[in-house]
Amino acid sequence: QGGEPIKLPKTFSTSDLTQSLTFHIGAESFGAEDMPQTGKLTLTYQLPLLADNAKHELKDEVMVNLLPVEVVPDYNRDGKIDSADRGKVTTEKPFRWWINDDNDLTSAERGEGNQDIPTQSTSDRDCNDLAVDGMKDLIDFFPLHLDLKSALAVLPESEYKYVLKHEDEALKFYEYPTCVVDGSEEGKEPNRHVKDVGPGRGLAAKALKLASSQGSELSANMLINLKEGRGVLVIEGAKKTTKPLILEILKKSDNSSIAKVDFPIRIADVEEMYRHVNMRDVTGGSGGHSTQTGEPSGYPDDLTNGKYVAFVHGYNVSGEYARGTQSNIFKRFHQLGSKARYIGVSWFGDPPNPGINLVLPPDYHQAVDNGLKSGIVAKVRLGFTQGSSLTVLAHSLGNSLAGSAIANHGLEVEQYYIINGAIPLQAYDSLQTSNSSGHPDMKRNMTEDDWKPFYDHGNGEQQRLFASNWHELFAATPTDNRNKLTWKDIFAKPQLLNVAYNFYSPSDEVVENADETEEFGDWANLWDAGHGGRHAWVQQEIAKGGQHAVAASSFHDLNGGWRFNNNPCVLKRAILSEEAAEEFV
Repeated sequence: QGGEPIKLPKTFSTSDLTQSLTFHIGAESFGAEDMPQTGKLTLTYQLPLLADNAKHELKDEVMVNLLPVEVVPDYNRDGKIDSADRGKVTTEKPFRWWINDDNDLTSAERGEGNQDIPTQSTSDRDCNDLAVDGMKDLIDFFPLHLDLKSALAVLPESEYKYVLKHEDEALKFYEYPTCVVDGSEEGKEPNRHVKDVGPGRGLAAKALKLASSQGSELSANMLINLKEGRGVLVIEGAKKTTKPLILEILKKSDNSSIAKVDFPIRIADVEEMYRHVNMRDVTGGSGGHSTQTGEPSGYPDDLTNGKYVAFVHGYNVSGEYARGTQSNIFKRFHQLGSKARYIGVSWFGDPPNPGINLVLPPDYHQAVDNGLKSGIVAKVRLGFTQGSSLTVLAHSLGNSLAGSAIANHGLEVEQYYIINGAIPLQAYDSLQTSNSSGHPDMKRNMTEDDWKPFYDHGNGEQQRLFASNWHELFAATPTDNRNKLTWKDIFAKPQLLNVAYNFYSPSDEVVENADETEEFGDWANLWDAGHGGRHAWVQQEIAKGGQHAVAASSFHDLNGGWRFNNNPCVLKRAILSEEAAEEFV
């Protein structure tokens, strides 16, 4: 009385179960994870209170088919979906991903920082359309396998349809029917879209479907492959949501619902999934993502291994561009399976140009100074990591900050990765003169042509006047801070060298090794540096002490701070302050 009639056959899925519901088959009891596929099921119903005010129970025993149906992500992000990924997603621990709200270009295979900035204006967001927005956009997608092999054997696609629903319409997807979900066949892995350039190019404009509130039906081809245990859906997040993705099986003849399976999921802003330390203010900068060192709301700490990994960007990255850089690096680490707590570190690496420079990039030499000074306070700003395992990765000139912090100012790290470091080799080892290209005398290659005669003269005694050796003129006076104005061995400390790994790209053009033809006044070199970036780091180094007027557009003065002294009778004494000298201690 007062209840609905029980309709058999009844299809149960694991999402119907709670910890308090147990299936009794014969003398055995089974939880959701251990259910056999067939057996006698004892159903117990409690009836409403009758006139005698007593509780009555009705038991029945029926023969049922229990079909295992599960929605399985690549939970550990190892490029395969297997038993290690099953049973990990629950209502209490939903699967977590980010909104695809940057602005990748369909035609671009390499992007700029502004394209990766999250929370773009509504009209520019990649998630607004029903297509993949270029190969770079694929980093924002994740694979999801529907384990329907047993269900399709009993509820075939000829009589039943399988649809994806989402109440908030926050998920879009494309089908990848031939995927070998355990990753055993090369070129058909679940993470193929982010692993291989070739397939990535082929997916650069792939059409998407919306998992609407009314439902999006899976194709016959997809269901045929799912019946054989193959296939994944590749999904992006289009808006914030806490609602589950629903897989529903419907009978085609009358559109009646046979079963539903919930996949708990949370979609958040990507910047809510990691920590950020903004150090731009240390040297007078502003802007960028604010410092946030607490537990990320979009990716709780209990999903990590407790270790920290921090990434420091390089030169000429504005506060807003840094948001794009950091979110992009976080996504790459996440796709690779990192379980560490990610920290994006930004600093003032884009100080304004000298007043007369209206075209060229920010003041590089001031950026070097900013990086070194920021390293002084890095231990304080990253204090929440001390006592835990911290790995630091720094790109290009970001190594001025990281090297200063680790070598000279007490930042404790377990590993330090120098990635295409824009730092002189002598900062780590002043005795090493050869380079990765096998050239035996890089010091001469790194000498501007105007100064090479002095390099070669006699026994090289004239080299004492070079910018790299100028500090030695004051070695006899320890209190003269000019003797500290050198790169030599400033990072050659055990606390850095014992944990450092140097990674460089042989094809990288910006920090490419100098050759014997380097001359700042050569227009071909300047053009390559200014437009293609080739030898840009070499050019700014050898410009110190040069005589070319174009230097005035890049530096505060014509000679980058160094020049021939044509009037030896007039000497200018430039004493460094203790604060400035502190950078080189």
